[in-house]
Amino acid sequence: MNAGPDLYICSSRRHLYVATGLALESRRSSHLLVVDQASDAPDPIVSAIAAEPGLFSSVTVWAKRSGRRGLRRELADIADLVARVRPATVSGGNDRKFQFQYAVRQARALDPTCRGIYLDDGTGTYESGIHLQFWRGLMDRTVVAWAKKISIGTWYCRSRYFGATPWVDECRVQHPALLPAVVRARKRVTALDPEAFKRPDAAELLERCFIGRRVADDRWKDCAAIVVLPLGKQFVRSGGDIVRFAAQIRAVTRGYSPVGIKYHPREVRPYLPADAGDILVDQHIPAEILFSRGQPRLIVGDTSSALLSAQWLQTRADIVSLCPQAELERPLPSLLARAGVRVQPYA
Repeated sequence: MNAGPDLYICSSRRHLYVATGLALESRRSSHLLVVDQASDAPDPIVSAIAAEPGLFSSVTVWAKRSGRRGLRRELADIADLVARVRPATVSGGNDRKFQFQYAVRQARALDPTCRGIYLDDGTGTYESGIHLQFWRGLMDRTVVAWAKKISIGTWYCRSRYFGATPWVDECRVQHPALLPAVVRARKRVTALDPEAFKRPDAAELLERCFIGRRVADDRWKDCAAIVVLPLGKQFVRSGGDIVRFAAQIRAVTRGYSPVGIKYHPREVRPYLPADAGDILVDQHIPAEILFSRGQPRLIVGDTSSALLSAQWLQTRADIVSLCPQAELERPLPSLLARAGVRVQPYA
C-alpha cells in the first residue's frame, strides 16, 4: 500500500470529528480540506483543529462557491491541492460531493494506487433519506444526476447509495453489517474502532478541538441521562407532535438525574418544557463528544444519526428511540432497531 499522505475532505462537524480521530490514530502525514463553508475563514472548531501540533500538516477552508466560474475555480484549486499533497488516500464523509470525486480522480491520475475512502455519515450511510420518498428518489437518479454530469463533468457519479460511487474503494463505518448489501458486495468495508476515539489522549484532544474554552459548563459529564433533540421545525414538518414527544421524553427519563438536554445545532426556539433536574447542554457540542466523554446510563432521541453514534460509543447505556406508532415500520426505526437501539413507539 502507498505510504503517502492522507487527505480528508469534510463539510460537516460529524465529518470533522471522524477525520480528526482517524488522523490522530494514523502515523502518516494528514491534510484537511473543509468545503462548502460560510466563508474561507475557519470557524473556531477548525481553528482549534489546525492549532493542534502534529495533527494535520495543512488545513484548508473553502467557502461554498456558486456559478460556472466558481465551479471551475474550485476544480482548479482541488487539482493544485492534490498535486501539492500527492495523497495515498482521499477520505470523505459524502462521496456524492464533486470535490471528493474530483480529488480522487486527480490523485489517481498521479498515482493509480490512490484509494478513495468513504467515512460514516450517519443514517444516510445505511438508509438514503432522499430515496425514502419515491418521487424524490426518482428525480435524484435521473434529472439531478444528469444535470450534475452536464454542469460538472461526465466523470461525476450520483449513486443511489452513499459509499457506492466508483471513486470509493473502502467504506469505514460504525456499523458494517447495516450497510446496504450492494455496497458490502462491491467495496472493502472496515469498522471504525470506537476505542480509537475514546482513548484518554484522543478523547481529550477531540474535546479541546470541538469544545475548547467556548463552553465553560461541563456538568454534562455527570449526566445520568442525555436527551438529543431533533430540529423542531423539521420534526413538525415530517408529522411529529412536539407535545406528545416531550411527554414521552419525560416518561422515559423519569428517575434519572441530572438529565442533559441537547438541542439540534440549528434550533432557535427551545421547545421542551424545562424541568428542575435538567442541564442544558451547549447545542453546538457534537453528540459524539457527549457520549465518549460522559458516562450516561440512558440516551434518548428520535431517529437521528446521534443514536447510531451512541450505540457505537456507549454500548452499556440504554439507548432509546422514541417513534410515533404510525412510523414504526418505516426504514429509520427499523435501522435503529437492527443497530441495537431500543425503539419505543408512542400513540
